[in-house]
Amino acid sequence: SCVTSVTNKGFAALYNRRGVEFILQREASGEVYSFPQEIDPRTWKPGQKYAVEATLALPANMAPGAYRLGLYLPDVSPRLRADPHYAYRVANEGVWDEESGFNILAEGILIGE
Repeated sequence: SCVTSVTNKGFAALYNRRGVEFILQREASGEVYSFPQEIDPRTWKPGQKYAVEATLALPANMAPGAYRLGLYLPDVSPRLRADPHYAYRVANEGVWDEESGFNILAEGILIGE
């Protein structure tokens, strides 16, 4: 189970539709497992805190090792979805991974060891 809280400290909600995904990225290889959520981040209104909770069903063939947990808010266009330049970057310092477009929430999560 994965729980994070999101507080919109800005002046407006997101305008364009976005996907919301938790990702697990294997630190050794960079392999990514994506867990899409049925959440509309446009509902995250300014000045309010939201709990984002998910149960992540890990694949049976997932390699053991250390993983990073991230929040990915990609563009919904299939052409732009994988382009990190079009992913939404949260304002928290030290969480943005510009290479992947992921907002990294935690590192060193051990799976299967």
